[in-house]
Amino acid sequence: MIVGDGSTSGGTGVVPLVDQPGDLEENVTTAASAVLNRAQDVVVEHLARWWPSSPDSQPGTFESGADLPLPAAKVEGRLLRLWFGDPDRPALKLEPIDLAELV
Repeated sequence: MIVGDGSTSGGTGVVPLVDQPGDLEENVTTAASAVLNRAQDVVVEHLARWWPSSPDSQPGTFESGADLPLPAAKVEGRLLRLWFGDPDRPALKLEPIDLAELV
């Protein structure tokens, strides 16, 4: 993963997670969650603050780790859905990815 200042950060081995024995949808979900988790770690480290901000946090207040919206992924039909936080009220929701583009 390359950060804005040009530095690099270790990545996540996605192919072994997707190619492991078991259900492909579960493996894709596990791999996507691992990528989001690593991306969150890099952004938090780079910004020196929690990211993304929780929808319940007040601006200008220190957020505890309990407020850090955790990454999540779910396969629905042929779409991989990705977000941070509560699925009903995500702090950040990414555009769905068609599984046909991944496998």
